[in-house]
Amino acid sequence: MLLLNRVACWRLRLRPPKSNSPGHYSQPRNRFLPLPLETFKAKFDSLWDRTVKSGIRGKKEGEENGGAIFYEPSSNTYPVVEFSQGYHFESRSGYYSSGPQLPEARRELRKAIAGFQVERRKVTLFAVFHTHPDYLGGEKRNSTPSRDDKEWLKDFGNPLGIIRSGKGYGFVIHGKEFGPDDPKANDCIWDLMRSK
Repeated sequence: MLLLNRVACWRLRLRPPKSNSPGHYSQPRNRFLPLPLETFKAKFDSLWDRTVKSGIRGKKEGEENGGAIFYEPSSNTYPVVEFSQGYHFESRSGYYSSGPQLPEARRELRKAIAGFQVERRKVTLFAVFHTHPDYLGGEKRNSTPSRDDKEWLKDFGNPLGIIRSGKGYGFVIHGKEFGPDDPKANDCIWDLMRSK
C-alpha cells in the first residue's frame, strides 16, 4: 500500500547546510532518520551527466533522465527506481520533433508501485526527479516544472518534484514551485505540504 507522503522531514536544499544551520540530520524523528536530499545528490548528478552526454551541442538536444525515491519504514531504506532514458518524438516526415520527454516513466512508476504491493511492502513515494536538457544551441532550460510535470506529479499523489537543468535545481510540491535559494527550502517538506 502506498502511504501518505509524511514520514520523513526532508529538506529541499541540495547543498550541505551551513554549520550554524538548524538542519542537522543526526537525530531520529518519529522512529526514522530524516534525510536531506543531498543524500541522493550523487544519483541526481549521474542522471544529469547522462542527459548532457545524450546531446550534441548544435546538432541534437539531450534526452531527459529521471527516477523516483520511495521510503520503506519496515527496513528504514530509500529504494530508488530509475526510469528509462527519454526521447524526442518525431513525425514520420521528420518535419516535427517534440521537446524532450520521459514517455515510459508513468508506466515504469506504476509497475514499481504494483511490484511493492505484490511483495506486500508498504512504501511512500517521496520524490520524483527528472532533468530538463539544454536547448539545441546550448541555451539552458530552466528548472521550472511544466504544466505536464505538475499534472504528472498530481497523478501520483503530489510527491516532491525535483528538476535539474543547466541552471540548477528546482522543486515543486502540490503545484507550488521553490527554487534552491527560496527561504522555504529549509522547511520540512511535510510542513510545506500541510500548508497547501
